[in-house]
Amino acid sequence: MNLQKHYCWIIVSFLFLFFSLGVQSQNIVPIQFTEGDWEEVKALAQEEGKMIFVEVTSVYCPPCRWMEKNVFTQEEVGLLFNKYFVNYKVTLEEEVHEKLLEKWNINSAPALLFFTENGHIVNQKNSLTKTKELLEIANKTLDLYKDIYVYYRLEEHYEKLGTQETTPTEKEDEIVATDAATAGKGKGKGSENENTENIGANAEGDIENTLPISEENIAALKKANLGNGILRLFDLEEKYKAGNLKPHYLREYAYYLKQFHLPFNIIVDEYLKTQKQKIASETNRQFVYDFTLNLENDAIDYFVNNIGFYKKAQEGKKVHQKVRRAVLNSIMTAIENRDKKLFEKALWVIENADLSDGKTFAFHIKTLYYQGIGNWKNYTKIVSSHIEKNTIEDPRFLSECARKFYKYTNKKSMLKKALKWAEKSLSIEDEYYNNYTYAGLLFRLGKKSKALAAIQHTIDIGQRRKEDVSEAVTLQERIQNSKK
Repeated sequence: MNLQKHYCWIIVSFLFLFFSLGVQSQNIVPIQFTEGDWEEVKALAQEEGKMIFVEVTSVYCPPCRWMEKNVFTQEEVGLLFNKYFVNYKVTLEEEVHEKLLEKWNINSAPALLFFTENGHIVNQKNSLTKTKELLEIANKTLDLYKDIYVYYRLEEHYEKLGTQETTPTEKEDEIVATDAATAGKGKGKGSENENTENIGANAEGDIENTLPISEENIAALKKANLGNGILRLFDLEEKYKAGNLKPHYLREYAYYLKQFHLPFNIIVDEYLKTQKQKIASETNRQFVYDFTLNLENDAIDYFVNNIGFYKKAQEGKKVHQKVRRAVLNSIMTAIENRDKKLFEKALWVIENADLSDGKTFAFHIKTLYYQGIGNWKNYTKIVSSHIEKNTIEDPRFLSECARKFYKYTNKKSMLKKALKWAEKSLSIEDEYYNNYTYAGLLFRLGKKSKALAAIQHTIDIGQRRKEDVSEAVTLQERIQNSKK
């Protein structure tokens, strides 16, 4: 299976959201699922220094649809998962996934699985999961790398102590607490405030019973051999703290930080500053390529300014994929921090990287950003302009845009445009999802008799397809009650 084929701009197309009727103020950041096979997903996670989240779903799985609508679209969920995980969807009915499901011992949906970038499973939940619990599991998974840092740092610490002391001094406690906080920097919400008190252990080292780390995480990190290279990271960290800024140390340090999921942008920039006269060397060009992972370090600038070289050295599609992934990673930060400058930089990168689908990708980034920050005025303008200027034949895309219009705008002119898109979607295929959108828009425009007929047709289709029609029934009741 071709990796570049599946990592095209489709990865930014949004989950098909089945919203209830009514204008609300809500920020939407849906989880972005990557396509490809399992080996390609692992390779991408290793390249980007991320963990892997897998949703096991099924064609008929009401709990899956509920989570996709009510959980995977929540801003805090989308931001966390898109920034720190490569997200992958596995469907029970697809033969291509049979061996994976057998290996994971999964035969029903939903199942939510969390893996290291090497494919070692570390957490899972085999039932419907609400937002709070999903965030807790995700943060616990991300804490693995913080726990690796703390575990091996303390292990090293007690080895140095020997038999001189039986417990850390207050100063040593403070050092360990500081290191633990540093290790958690940049991770999921809440991961920087773990309790690091009462960590005393005897010098002979039964530290597992005294660490501020869960037994499950200790077992997981050992099983997955996640500590490989950690001592070298400590060594480079000490050199850096001591002011040793030799370029080869900075370069190596950046790679180790990425390996252990620690913030690396500052070190990347410090290294590149030392290489301005040597930036065209083979080593530095590879370094720039390896750290074009977001738009928040200088590697992306060197990459874009030398895009011609990278397209010759690598397959063009692979280079375009690299840019898209970097933009997607940083647009999550732009949404989280309401960072307009970072958003504008994303648009600059798209324009100057000369992407094959640059205009379409820019459109998706704009809509993702504006719906993420809840700026529905700009969202509706951009979508309306895009559909008017292009011939759109994708029925789901048309219905999805129409549905967001009836949910997030009160302007009748915009609702009428959306109604036309819903009608065009229906002319291509007559399905539950676009009939629901059509009925809702008719209702919003005051055409209640037509809306009732449309929602009844929606329910009939859903029942024949054995889909969950509860949302359509609720809308039907709202329309009926409005007539009284």
